[in-house]
Amino acid sequence: MNAITDALFHAIPEKLAFGVEPALQMLKSLGQNPERKGPFYIFEYTDDLHFHVCISTADHKSISWISLSAHISGDEAGWSGWTKEKEMDRLKIQADWLSKNSLMDDRISNLFSPQDGCSSIVIEK
Repeated sequence: MNAITDALFHAIPEKLAFGVEPALQMLKSLGQNPERKGPFYIFEYTDDLHFHVCISTADHKSISWISLSAHISGDEAGWSGWTKEKEMDRLKIQADWLSKNSLMDDRISNLFSPQDGCSSIVIEK
């Protein structure tokens, strides 16, 4: 597990209590520069899989949740390349990665959202 994964799954939730500024500072110290888009901070990184990361903040002081979505072949096509089967593949790839890195616990889920058609790993408070 690399340092960014450790920060997202352990340090930010456990040591930094989901604080936005300390989390952003930690990520910057690890070479990331999350871009702010409304109530979200987004960036990409690689730890065996290439992940698109979204950090949700309701009040810009506290993180509501962190989601990671693994990039899979065909994502370049955007929604024109979307199929439910591909999302189920992404779900399995993410589940295997979580298992390999022993990252599942009560605040972590790997789910498909029918509302937005995406599969994500979600870390919640």
